Amino acid sequence: MDDSLIAKLLAHWSFTATVWKESTGIASLPDVCIGLVAFDPETEIGRHVIFVRQPGLAGKASLEYIIDPAYWIDPSQHVRTDIKGFPISWHIGVTPMKREGK
Repeated sequence: MDDSLIAKLLAHWSFTATVWKESTGIASLPDVCIGLVAFDPETEIGRHVIFVRQPGLAGKASLEYIIDPAYWIDPSQHVRTDIKGFPISWHIGVTPMKREGK
């Protein structure tokens, strides 16, 4: 699945996607993105996860979490907040599509 197919799928649901960008850590990720983990550069294959950063309100810290639908991991790890050092190699930013005229 390449970035153009991902962009088409997201556009169907009124989202805009960027192209694949190399990640340099959790802090470098946009607030919502599709991340590629367990990436093998030789085969160019990895598994997809969703990263979300919800900004904190009224001086509270942001909440960051990963949604990982892999069937082979423990279900308690499908949504996780213990993501320090989580190995997202590449990412595609996801934002709501802007409405025409706005």
